[in-house]
Amino acid sequence: MIRTRKGKLLIACGVLVFLLLSGLLARWLAVENIERDDIVTLLQAEARGDANAMLAQLGGCDQYCRANVVRMARRLKRPGHVLILAGTNDIALPSMLGQQRPAADEIIEGLRALARRAVGAGLQPVLGTISPFGGSSMDAFLADGNEAVRRAVNDAVTGQTDWPTVDFAAALADPDDRSRLAAAFDSGDGVHPGDSGSRALAAAVDLAIFK
Repeated sequence: MIRTRKGKLLIACGVLVFLLLSGLLARWLAVENIERDDIVTLLQAEARGDANAMLAQLGGCDQYCRANVVRMARRLKRPGHVLILAGTNDIALPSMLGQQRPAADEIIEGLRALARRAVGAGLQPVLGTISPFGGSSMDAFLADGNEAVRRAVNDAVTGQTDWPTVDFAAALADPDDRSRLAAAFDSGDGVHPGDSGSRALAAAVDLAIFK
């Protein structure tokens, strides 16, 4: 009987500890979610350049702080830029899915359509070229005609004068074989850039575009 009582007491204590910890955890998560929501709300206000909404999320903001927020909001409200980089999977994946690969003209028109939508939304589109994938470890990227389509799309992107461009293909290409990623920039699959490749992509963007 004594053992039974001790066992029940231990179980009851265990349940109480569990409930206490659960309550503390729930409270911690709730506070974290509230803080996360506040941050998201602030970021959304900044993206809109909405000074009043920004100030609503900044407690204890004095006159000097408010003036800075208003000035910052005016800067943030200016039209932004959107970098449009697409086409790699459009070229390679259809063969994996038993579908027909789109022609270069179709991909080009798709990119131009995205650019026009960006303009319609008050954004400045910036078009990027398709990086090399000729050294891919996946057969879908090596299908006959894929490289010709990639080059045709890139020539159209760099040849157009409607919007700024970033030549990512040139930034990542192997100097001895422009159809392949340079070894230093390859993540290992011949398609996706690694950390050094990502830095090369960033370095390829002319910051004057954003002025």
